[in-house]
Amino acid sequence: MSALGLNIQNFNHANPILRRFSTEPLKARFISNYLFLLAMLRHATPNETIDAVLAGLDISNGDKVIAISGTGLPPYKMYMKGAYVIAVDNNPAQIELAIGTYGNQDGLIFLQRDLFKSFSSLYDKYFPGETVKVFLTNSLVYQTEGKIPSRGRVNNTIREIGRKIPEGSLIYVTNHDQVSQLLLKGAVDFSIREDKSIIEDASFLLQYLEVDRELTLKARNLEFHRQWRPAVYRKR
Repeated sequence: MSALGLNIQNFNHANPILRRFSTEPLKARFISNYLFLLAMLRHATPNETIDAVLAGLDISNGDKVIAISGTGLPPYKMYMKGAYVIAVDNNPAQIELAIGTYGNQDGLIFLQRDLFKSFSSLYDKYFPGETVKVFLTNSLVYQTEGKIPSRGRVNNTIREIGRKIPEGSLIYVTNHDQVSQLLLKGAVDFSIREDKSIIEDASFLLQYLEVDRELTLKARNLEFHRQWRPAVYRKR
């Protein structure tokens, strides 16, 4: 048991890696480095229900995806369904965790990037002109040290991605209700609302984006974390 209260031998993300080491000293060195990375992590387990994300984005063989990496598990699950995935995170520890667990391979690439600053360049490099699926998790309204992004930054991010992607592309947002509150009311209410069939006001979306109600309700029906009210935006 580590100082962080983790039994490394039973920790899901560590097991595949620990089996690669043939000697106890190598394992001990890995565990020491791994605990250092854990101290830097924002997330060691995914925020949302993976099946909800896969259904909401309707992931299938041949899809092109740009995703927030986090733990790396959501991008990896997309890759296993046949998608070509570029997964980014601005936290180096998250990328180290993802690469260490799943590895960079043909069709699954983990990069340390700020997606909000690099989306256009990533799209132009990997999927120019192609329909894409974008997984933003809860990053648009993510609290860091008790602060959330400004309305201007969130609005600009939606505008940049919405303008860049071609018709038919999808954007998955885990916390649509919070995005709606921030952009339309200027403040976020983090209380939990039980009825997920009511899709919150999306009038903040630009004229070329709309909520895909069918995919949104599929995601909400599968999302078992009570705090999340996802939505899928489609480029018209």
